Amino acid sequence: MARTFNVSRPTIYRAIKRTKTGA
Repeated sequence: MARTFNVSRPTIYRAIKRTKTGA
């Protein structure tokens, strides 16, 4: 569980940052 959360955390953060820059 912690492993998935650790990988999901940076993935979501990166996706939001990328969307913010693109938008």
